[in-house]
Amino acid sequence: MCIRYLVGDLVGIRNEHCPHCGRFGERIVQRPRRTGTLVKVRGMLINPELIFEALSSDHAISEFQLVVRKSDPADPDSMDRLVLRLEAEAGSRARLAGEIPGLIQKIVMVRPEVEFCEAGEIHNPMKSVKIKRLVDERRH
Repeated sequence: MCIRYLVGDLVGIRNEHCPHCGRFGERIVQRPRRTGTLVKVRGMLINPELIFEALSSDHAISEFQLVVRKSDPADPDSMDRLVLRLEAEAGSRARLAGEIPGLIQKIVMVRPEVEFCEAGEIHNPMKSVKIKRLVDERRH
């Protein structure tokens, strides 16, 4: 089998015996991650895919979206804000508001603000097929 990676992809490789076949050599020990979608927020390069992967595992969250914006839109030098918009069950919102910012901070070293949205606000399948998971509202 031949696996092709692009320049900049990250993959974990170990040089040891395979526990399944006993062969010695390089073997992939973690799933490859794309780095082409890195976004700079508050001086940190974050990989949104890591956040999306963590949020997808929580069944209380029906939709999510990351928004990067300036704290003062009129001032281009103001601090960046990472806002996590969630559509979630009403009964689990308090738990998510408490747990999710710390979880995301452990993953990407930036603590997001959490905003809860009504169902259909993040993604309306009648308007578009594809969900926009990352929105950068900063002026470039």
